[in-house]
Amino acid sequence: PLGCTTWDEWGIEICAHLCAKERLNLPYTPLETVRQVRNKARFREACVKGGVPAPRFANIHTKAQLEAALAEAPWTFPVILKPAKGAGSYYCLKSESEDHLLEAFPRLNESLLGEQRTPQEDAAAGWVLEEFFSGAEVDVDGWAQDGKVAWMLVCDNKPARGKGCCEAGGMYPSQLPADVVKLLEGLTSKVISVCPGIHSAFHFEALVDPVSKAVMPVELNLRIGGAECPCCVEAVSGVFLPLAAADLALARPMRPPGAPK
Repeated sequence: PLGCTTWDEWGIEICAHLCAKERLNLPYTPLETVRQVRNKARFREACVKGGVPAPRFANIHTKAQLEAALAEAPWTFPVILKPAKGAGSYYCLKSESEDHLLEAFPRLNESLLGEQRTPQEDAAAGWVLEEFFSGAEVDVDGWAQDGKVAWMLVCDNKPARGKGCCEAGGMYPSQLPADVVKLLEGLTSKVISVCPGIHSAFHFEALVDPVSKAVMPVELNLRIGGAECPCCVEAVSGVFLPLAAADLALARPMRPPGAPK
């Protein structure tokens, strides 16, 4: 084969496994980096080590571990509970109190472990509990080559709906002030740099306080964004991310952007 890539969250580790030097030896992000990024607890650890902002967080597998984490020191509520390896806001919970969190966890954990569509290894990674950061949510879509950001576009997300953090679309490109967009681009480059060797499209989610200019990574996905993302990015930039991902996989020169539609 000349190349190998995926547009699906559940195929990223398989793709990285196949592309490794000892197998097909094709251009792609190293398997260890993929595993680090897909596990949200390990991703937070990499951010802390690399000097990237991170909220207080804990990796949880059982209710007893949750109770122990809550007992260590007071947490600032609300908090976010989400699968350590997941996608699409499935089983995510925004909790306003310790009582609510402890009541909801067993039900969510049972559902995750029993989910037939989730790989067993992903479900076994447990949960990430983290303190909520209040700010405007943005997506940054683009690609990295050999560990460095080559192109990106910042867009705004509409406020998430409900306690499940359900996404509700956004605005392309971002309408935030230019200096805030520049700040988010810098954050994106920093996050990519602490995850060695990324060579793929990416969909990075972050939060920013436009007044204080404080920023916070949410998560990094080593694939193109889902739903309306590719069409909207192409409409305002002329860049069609699925083709960019294919060019990266095939080690072809990246084609210049077309005219915005």
